[in-house]
Amino acid sequence: MAIFRANNRKIDVGKLTKEDFEQVRELEVPYGIGNDVTPLTGLKRLEVLRLQNNKISNIEPLSSLTSLKKLNLNNNAVTNLAPLTRLKRLEFLYLDENPIEDLTPLGKIQSLKGIQLNFCPNIKRSEINTLRKTLPNVQILAWE
Repeated sequence: MAIFRANNRKIDVGKLTKEDFEQVRELEVPYGIGNDVTPLTGLKRLEVLRLQNNKISNIEPLSSLTSLKKLNLNNNAVTNLAPLTRLKRLEFLYLDENPIEDLTPLGKIQSLKGIQLNFCPNIKRSEINTLRKTLPNVQILAWE
């Protein structure tokens, strides 16, 4: 039995109806979702998604979640951020402890207000400075 938090309450996935699934606006699945986020693509009204501490590397399926405003992918295996450029409402992005290879796609998300990039081993200080110039009104937190 899989239990997760949705809309600020615990839900048994086995008891989730299609109507419930379509109404979810906030979802937290820390630990245990594994690498496949494809099942989340039907959550068209989702505004907040917390997927910290999983093994997610492919975030392409998340690009269909166009209502997302806040996305937490801390402590995963994300390298490619290009799929996030389709999230035109995304305001806050948490990417701590991911082996990200290129920050350039983030510069295309004009709705961003805050980005966390703490302890991302492949990101150089110069890349963070370039991102700050590209998105001057975005608060970027980045610790090495």
